[in-house]
Amino acid sequence: MRISNSLLPPDDLVIKAADEGASRLAQPAVRTVAVALGSLLLGYMFLGRGFDHLGVPPIYVGEVVLAISVVATGYALWRHGVRAAPTRTIWLLLGLMALGAVRTIPFLGVYGLDTLRDATLWGYAVFALVVVVIADRDLVLRAFRAYGWVVPVFAVWLPISYSIFASLSAGIDPRSPGSFVPLVFFKGGDMAVHIVGVVAFLILGNGALLTRSSILLRVVIGVPLVLTAFIAGAANRGALLTIVAGIVIVVLLAPRSRNWLPLLLSAVLLAAGLTVQGALGRGGVAVSPAPTSSPASTSAATPLASPTTDPNVTPSGTGSMGSGQTVPPPARSSGPPPASAAPSIPLPGAIPVANSGFELGSVGGSIPGWTPFGVGTYWIVGGEAHAGAQFAAVNNTRNPFESRLTSSQFPFVAGEDIQVSVWVRAVQGVPAVEVYVDWYDQTGQRISSEFLKRLATNGITAWQEVVGVATAPTNAVRADVLLWEAAGHAAIGFDDVSVRAGEFVPRPPSAKGRPATLGQVIDNILSVFGSSSDAGLEGSKQFRLEWWGTIVNYTVFGNYFWTGKGFGVNLADADGFQATADHSLRAPHSSHFTVLARMGVPGFVLWVLLQAAFGLGLLWALRALRRAGDARLAAAAGWLLAYWIAMMVDTSFDPYLEGPQGGIWFWVVFGMGLVVIRLASRRRTA
Repeated sequence: MRISNSLLPPDDLVIKAADEGASRLAQPAVRTVAVALGSLLLGYMFLGRGFDHLGVPPIYVGEVVLAISVVATGYALWRHGVRAAPTRTIWLLLGLMALGAVRTIPFLGVYGLDTLRDATLWGYAVFALVVVVIADRDLVLRAFRAYGWVVPVFAVWLPISYSIFASLSAGIDPRSPGSFVPLVFFKGGDMAVHIVGVVAFLILGNGALLTRSSILLRVVIGVPLVLTAFIAGAANRGALLTIVAGIVIVVLLAPRSRNWLPLLLSAVLLAAGLTVQGALGRGGVAVSPAPTSSPASTSAATPLASPTTDPNVTPSGTGSMGSGQTVPPPARSSGPPPASAAPSIPLPGAIPVANSGFELGSVGGSIPGWTPFGVGTYWIVGGEAHAGAQFAAVNNTRNPFESRLTSSQFPFVAGEDIQVSVWVRAVQGVPAVEVYVDWYDQTGQRISSEFLKRLATNGITAWQEVVGVATAPTNAVRADVLLWEAAGHAAIGFDDVSVRAGEFVPRPPSAKGRPATLGQVIDNILSVFGSSSDAGLEGSKQFRLEWWGTIVNYTVFGNYFWTGKGFGVNLADADGFQATADHSLRAPHSSHFTVLARMGVPGFVLWVLLQAAFGLGLLWALRALRRAGDARLAAAAGWLLAYWIAMMVDTSFDPYLEGPQGGIWFWVVFGMGLVVIRLASRRRTA
C-alpha cells in the first residue's frame, strides 16, 4: 500500500527532463552522502547548536560527515565517472575558497585550531561542491519531497524545543557563554531561518487546498509555527527581520496562493489567544536570553576587555612569556599592610593612585610611585603631556610583554567593580598597551592578575584613552595597576591614570529575557529603523554599528584593504570590542563584516559577486521552470530561494555562517540551488 503525504502535490506535477539519465542515487557512494548529509541537516534543524557538540573535541559530527562526504564524492568521481561542468558562479565560489585558504594557512602555526574554526566561514563551502557533483534532478526532488514529511513534525517540535531549552538553559550566565551547551539549543535566528523554509514549502511546495481536512491539517501545523515565529521575533531583532524578509519573498513568489489561508487562520487564533492572555493580566511569555541575546547587548558602552591575541603569552604573574622566559614577581614600591590592619573602605568614585599624572619626578629621571620591571628604559618626559607638564615613557627594547610599569598598591573593597583609565600615545615605533589589575588578600598574597583592556596605538602619537573594568574577588583588600608594553621594540607614553570604584561590569538581567508580547515586537522594529525605549536594544545596536565602522575604517580606508586580518585572530580582542568574560566572542555580529575583516576588500567583493550571481541565477531558474511548466522543480527553486534570502538576512545580524548548524545548512542550500540552475539551463538548451 502506498502512503501519501497530503502536504505534497501529486506526482503528475513532476515533469522529467528528456536528457536526464538514470538517477545518481542508484550509486552506493551517492546514497552514502545523501543519507549522511540528510541526517546531519535534520540534527541541526531539530536540535540546533547542541547537536554540533556531539563528538570528541576537536572532531565533531559535522567534521565526520564532511570527511565521509568528501571521500564518497571522490569515489563517485573516480569509480562512476560522475561529473559536473563548472559555471561562472562555481568559478566565483572556487575563487573565494582559494582566497580564504591564502588568508588561513599562514596563521595555522600562530592560532592553531582557532584558525580552522574561523575558516569554516569559507571551508564549509566544500559541502556546496559535494552537492553540485553528486546531485541530479531526482535527488533534488527526493530531498524536496522528504522535507515535506519533516514539516509537520518540525512545526509541532518548535514550541516543545523552546520549552526544553528554556528549562535546560536556566542556569546559563549570559556573561559567560560556552560553559554549558544543552543538546536542545533553541536559537531565535536559526529557528527563524527554518520557519521561513517551512512557510515557503507550505505555500510554494503544496498542491491547492481542496478539502476541509487538508485545511485543518495545515492550521494544526500553522499554529505552533506562527507562535514560535512570534516568540523568536520578540526575542531577537535579527530573527524578526529574517521572518519578515522571508515571508515577503514568498508573497512575491506566490501572491494569490490559497495556501496562505491556513497560516492566516493560525495567526488569527494566536492573536486571539494573546488577547485573552493579556485580558487576564498574565503578560507575555518569558523569552530565555541565552539563545538570542548577544553578549554585547549588556555592555555596549563599555565592553569587557580583551586578552592578548597571542594565546601563549601570559603577561602578568609567573606564567610563560612570549619569548619563553619566566617572569618573577615584580618588586613593589610599598609592601602590603599587616594582616591585622583594616584597609580603608573607598567610597564609590575616584581612588587615589600615587603619582597618577606622573607630575612627580624630574624630566629624564625615574618614575616615583611606579615600579618598572623588565628590559628597556623608563623615564619622565617633559612637555606634550595629555594633562599637566610631563608624562611617563617606557621603551621596550625586546619582545612583547617584556616591559611594564606597576603602580603602588591601593585599598579596594571585595566585590566592588573597578574602572581603570589611562591615556597612551606612541613615542617610537608601533607600541601597544595591555592593562591589568593585580588583586591581593589580607596577608599580602596575590590572588589573581586580571586583564582589563588592550589598545594598539598603530603608531599614532596623539593621546588615546584606554578604559577597562573588572570585579574585585570576594577576598580582595588591595590592588595595583599594571601597564604592559605589548608590541615589542617600541616606546610608549602613559599619562593620567585614574581608578574608580562603583558598578561598571554589567550583571545578568533579573528577568529572564524579553517578554514575547506585541509591545516587545514593536520595540524590536523601532530599534532597527530608529530609536527604541528599550535601552538594551539601543546599546546592542550601537555596539554593532561602532564595531562595523571600525572594520570599515581599517579595511576600506586602512592598512588591511588588500589582506584583512586573516583567519585565527580573535577579532573582538584585536578590534577592542570583546564583550564576554571568557573571550568567546570572536567575530562581529555579521558574517558579511567578518568576510571584510578577515579577507579584506577583495574577499568582500568576491563574496558579494558570488551571492548576487547565485540569487539572480536562482530567480532566473525559477521563472524559466515556471514558463516550461515544470511546476515541481520550480517549487523547489522557490523554496531554496526563500531559504537563501532568510539566511542572508539572518547572517547580516548574527554569525550564522560561522557555526556548523547554520554554515552547513547554508552551503547545502547553495549547492542545491546551483544544481537547479544547471537543470533549468539544460531545459532551455534542450
